[in-house]
This record gives sequence, structure tokens and C-alpha cells, in this order.
Amino acid sequence: MPTRRILAANAALTERGNPALATASSDRRPLLSDKRCSLQWTRLSLCSRTQCYISRSMEETMSKLLNKRALLGALPTVLLAASLMLNLAQYWNSTSKASSSRVTTQVLPAVGQELASLHVITSDGRAISLPLRTSGKQTVLYVLSPTCKWCKLNQKTINSLSQQSNGRFQVIGLMAQKADSESKKVLSSYAFPVYTVDATVPYQGVPLDVTPRTFVVSPSGHVAKRWEGAYSDVTLQAIAAFLHVELPQPHD
Repeated sequence: MPTRRILAANAALTERGNPALATASSDRRPLLSDKRCSLQWTRLSLCSRTQCYISRSMEETMSKLLNKRALLGALPTVLLAASLMLNLAQYWNSTSKASSSRVTTQVLPAVGQELASLHVITSDGRAISLPLRTSGKQTVLYVLSPTCKWCKLNQKTINSLSQQSNGRFQVIGLMAQKADSESKKVLSSYAFPVYTVDATVPYQGVPLDVTPRTFVVSPSGHVAKRWEGAYSDVTLQAIAAFLHVELPQPHD
């Protein structure tokens, strides 16, 4: 303790005896104060930068979370759109296949093509198989519709053809739709049986999209002749010559 007091007293006397030392001592105080302010400013600046960095990081994180939520929210819509596109693609594909199938099924059978039998439905609803391969007898297939005006125009001629068969050939009527009560009245005026082609059986070689059509099938079950549409004079002459009959004109 005495030593500290002695040192303090000597310092005081020195400053009093030498004003320059006192001035230097007083000049050191502002310098220390400036350094402290600079350190505090640096600390504040670092804190501010850190806060800005944290704030930006939080904003980026929130933005990413919001984007993820937006994506998750849009996911059901995206899945629904994809499902609709897939269904449309399947529909177009099936429609295209059905359309191409219809085109191929409507191709006329070529002369010489085999038609051994036909699966048909009778007027009383029975499913039967008609053999077209018959010994020594040709088969005339007449495709008609109860509402077809050209079929009505041909009716007198085709009935006359059936009545002149004399066992040398048979005439069979074919149509696409099952007959209702009104159609049955029309069909009853034909001189030969009329059947509905069985739609549950794959295409059997006789197109039904255009009426009337006339096919002659040989005893061996092959297409021998075919005519399409209402009977013109040329068609009547060709049928009469091929089947050895005399046919009246449609307007007679």
C-alpha cells in the first residue's frame, strides 16, 4: 500500500512539473474513445449484416415453401388433366379402330370369294346357321331394308325371280336390323324368307350398309355374281341370262 501511494504522488508531481506530460495523458483519452466507438460500429454493422442475411435466408426459405405448396396444390389439377388426356387418347384410338373396322367390313366380296354359311336370326328370334354350300343349287342373297324405297321398287322383280326358281336356286333375304311390327308387315309381302344377320358374329362377308344388293352364290359356296342397287334394264337382262328366267320390269 505505501508503495502505490508513493507512485501516485510521484506521478502527480511529475504532471504538475511537466505540463506536456499532462497534455499527452489527456490526448490519449479521446483516442481510446474513438477506438471503442469504432469497435461498437463494427459490431453493429456485423449484427446488421447478420440480420439481413438471416432475413434473406428466411425469405428464400418461405418462398421455396410457398412454391412447394403451390406445386402440391396444383398437383390434383395436373393429374386430372393428364387423366383426361389419357382418356381422350384412348377414345380416339378406339374410335379410329372402330372406324377402320367398319371400313374393312363393308368391302364387297369378290367374285370367287367363299361364302360357306351365314349366321342369322329368324323372324321368331331363333339363331340359326344357313348353309350356302348346297348340292346342285345356287343361292340368291338379296340384301334389303323394310324402309328402302329402291327395295320396294325391286320387290315385284325379286318376287318373280323367287317364283321361277323351280328348285334350281333358292332366294334368301338379308337385313341388318331386327324387324318391328311395321317392318314385319312389309317383309311378309316378299315371296321368300327374310333373315336378320346375327350382329354378335364377326363379319361374315356380306355387307349390309347399302340396299338393295344381289349376290349369287354357287353350289360350292363361292360368290358367282353380284349386282348393286335398283334393277336397271341392263341388270335385269344380266340376272335373267345368268339364272335362265324371264323377269318383269320394275314399273310393269
